[in-house]
Amino acid sequence: MSRLQSVGNNPTVSTLHSAIRCAAYVGSTSEFRIGGAVTTGPDVIECHSDSDHAGDRVLGSQSHSGVLIRLNGVPIHWRSKKQPKTSVSPAAAEIYAASEALRELRWIYMIAVDLHLDLSQPMVLQVDNNQVISFKYGTSTKSRLRGMISNRWNWVKELKDDGEVSVVKVGTKENMADILTKCLSNKEFNRQVNQIQSRKIIIDGRRVDLKFGEVRGQS
Repeated sequence: MSRLQSVGNNPTVSTLHSAIRCAAYVGSTSEFRIGGAVTTGPDVIECHSDSDHAGDRVLGSQSHSGVLIRLNGVPIHWRSKKQPKTSVSPAAAEIYAASEALRELRWIYMIAVDLHLDLSQPMVLQVDNNQVISFKYGTSTKSRLRGMISNRWNWVKELKDDGEVSVVKVGTKENMADILTKCLSNKEFNRQVNQIQSRKIIIDGRRVDLKFGEVRGQS
């Protein structure tokens, strides 16, 4: 849908075929729904961030950002958006996507506070790129990113705020935002949909299942 929108002002025959394909998918999956069981214990928010690096070179050089947020294993917010400027490296594209995800995550936390949910701090942002981790904690990527990203930018300062957000690495196949940034094969698309719909969440670094109103291994 994001790719169709990007060529909406100047559609082609192939654009029409793609639009029909998307409409057919929506029509054939009308029974699909998002939901989950009511659980007990602390509420857990997961946020996944991902980016492709100039993944649509035919349509343009900008990368695509994706963010997916789940509450207790249930997807509650997601966004797929083209980045406004061209990133000259995959690391720069991933770092910018992480900053966008942090903005969305902060908004969700504000809503959760208003709802009096019991949430852990700091917020946790999950990425599948080691250079995002290094940039966040200022370790080994300074030379690679020199001249690309200014530490004076507000979004960089927000991303580097240790007191507010912790950035952790997950495997590429476990990054649930991957589905929002790339055109996938049918098999991989279905695998990722099933993964997003699963009841598996991360608590204290452990991946556990939420089932039948309880957190396995916890009271």
